[in-house]
Amino acid sequence: MTLIATTSTRPIDRLVDRLPDAKPDRGGWRARCPSHEDKRASLGVREAENGRVLIYCHAGCQTEAVVAALGLEMRDLYVRQAASDAPGLSPPAYGRRPSTGKTREVRHQVRDLAGNVVAVHARVIDAATGKKCGPVWWELPDGRRGLGGRRVEDLPLFGSETLPDLPNDAKVTLVEGEPACVGLAWCGLAGVATVTGASTIPADEVLRCLVRLRVVLWPDADDPGREHMRRIHDRLVALGCPSVELIEPRADAPRGWDAADCLRPFAARKDRPGGHGAVEALPRRPWNPPEEAPDPAPETAGRDQAGFTLTPLADLLGEPEERVTWLVPDLIPTGGLVFVAAKPKVGKSTLVRNLALAVAQGGDFLGRRCAQGMVIYLALEERRSEVRRHFRLMGGDPEDPVLVHVAKAPADSLKALLPLIRKHRPILVIIDPLLRFTRVRDERSYAELSNALEGMMAAAREQYVCIVATHHAPKATGTEAIDALLGSTALSGAADTVMVLRRQAQERTVETVQRYGSADLERTVLTLDPGTGLLRLASTVAEARCQETRRRVLELLGSGEEMTTPEVIDAADGRKADLLQALADLAASGQVTRFGTGRKGDPYRYHRPLDEIRYAVPDLTLGTAEPNPEITLFALQRRDLCGSQDPTREAAFGAEPGTESATAAARVGPESDNFEVWSP
Repeated sequence: MTLIATTSTRPIDRLVDRLPDAKPDRGGWRARCPSHEDKRASLGVREAENGRVLIYCHAGCQTEAVVAALGLEMRDLYVRQAASDAPGLSPPAYGRRPSTGKTREVRHQVRDLAGNVVAVHARVIDAATGKKCGPVWWELPDGRRGLGGRRVEDLPLFGSETLPDLPNDAKVTLVEGEPACVGLAWCGLAGVATVTGASTIPADEVLRCLVRLRVVLWPDADDPGREHMRRIHDRLVALGCPSVELIEPRADAPRGWDAADCLRPFAARKDRPGGHGAVEALPRRPWNPPEEAPDPAPETAGRDQAGFTLTPLADLLGEPEERVTWLVPDLIPTGGLVFVAAKPKVGKSTLVRNLALAVAQGGDFLGRRCAQGMVIYLALEERRSEVRRHFRLMGGDPEDPVLVHVAKAPADSLKALLPLIRKHRPILVIIDPLLRFTRVRDERSYAELSNALEGMMAAAREQYVCIVATHHAPKATGTEAIDALLGSTALSGAADTVMVLRRQAQERTVETVQRYGSADLERTVLTLDPGTGLLRLASTVAEARCQETRRRVLELLGSGEEMTTPEVIDAADGRKADLLQALADLAASGQVTRFGTGRKGDPYRYHRPLDEIRYAVPDLTLGTAEPNPEITLFALQRRDLCGSQDPTREAAFGAEPGTESATAAARVGPESDNFEVWSP
């Protein structure tokens, strides 16, 4: 292949020049893919806003393969700023140097608290600036690519192997990314780093090692970096960390400035004391939300006031997948909107108070361990004495992080709630009930309800708090769970999880319809312990129906008579499928004995053994008075056994089929009331 040389420094120009058949197409280019025999120009090429080249082969070729086929490297897809582009330019503030265009590959070992290597984080960086300018990937300790199925949130903090040597209440700085942590260690400061990227945060079990220390958070100087550390701050506080401070970058710091940028000029002149002093001189403060931040109005909360933000599909496809995190595993997501629906007096308030205490204590809710954190509970129609009584009955402690409002809601409820969320940083807000909070005039109006819910959805996403609201179910019975919310379908459309409580006679059930999670919770019986006020999951409704069917079959066969399958189905009350399953389960468990082959002329016959009676049977074959080992005989009706030579029946009595002992064991004297064993 003849490659065309180019003097352009734009990555898009360098790449398109190597595609001689490239043609403009909807703001980008379309060409034949050099990585496979392409006859229909399946390669799409675009330039992102930051100058990076985006490549997508519609035939499925990997980007690395396409780049290699063009004689390029992955780093050629990124912007390089040569030093000659700005002759005489002095290094920017905080030590950033102009790029020379040279790159190198670096690897950082991520170790656990015991010092064992868990993973290796590799990246291509600019040799001059130290910033990543190429691909980033994970490797296992044995060199294999990837994490072997492990979540990045579950990886230890970089540098965590140094934490066991620190005394309690020692100061440690938490930064984003390994290079910043390496810089802190170079100048003699205790530090660790997150390895998750700014889009997510380490799991609670990973952060728990910091609780005994005084933590200083150093965010990157950009919005994603500040939000990353804000979320970590909330989890550390929820876990009980007594001291969490924030380093504030100076106002003239460039975008993305971090600890590595701060210390690079000191490293260039090997001035460790100077670097240490520069870090210690940075302003820091306890992390408190700004009180002067304006509260968005409910009807505009979460909207982009500047207009729509359009993202090309190629950029969207290139974004990393966002993992769902859970307040209650596989049931209630963090940062989501959840509705609990039921008719009056079924137990909605009892359920959400169980949830509130479980989250505050980090306990179990419906058999699942909750994340632990601050809870705000708005009881808008409950009596104060009832709320107090129930929390006391459930074992609520004065130290539990629960803030309770027991009164009517203010006129502009959402506007009043947002400052409280920013101040107290709860992970769960419970609104009981929804309509007394939103104050919509007509819950059947889609437009009115959508406007009311939009602000709640924005608050949940932006403040990373789960909002759970109770709501009434319609009067109609037998509705599907997704239709169990009274009013407009805007409710079910906005919810991440809908929990539905139902009551039949004295039995209550719960079921869910979920946007996320492995599966919806099947309709399950819910039990209340009157001594503790706590709810527990029992068996599912389907399991309970099966248990009841098995009980009826056992009761039907309790007379000791044999019955065929059709006879059981005709005599028992229940669905045919349930009865057939019950017979199969009872036969498999040994509670019912099944005879016959199930074929024409020899149908399956079922019999329930009564109390076992043990007889010492004389040895009839040897003619001695010494008894054989005891043989278990079931008290079957003698008319069923008299003259029987059924091998399956003989085997059921513990004797080898066909022997005289078996025949004796399987026959009962017709005139005997004591079921004595006799020999033919």
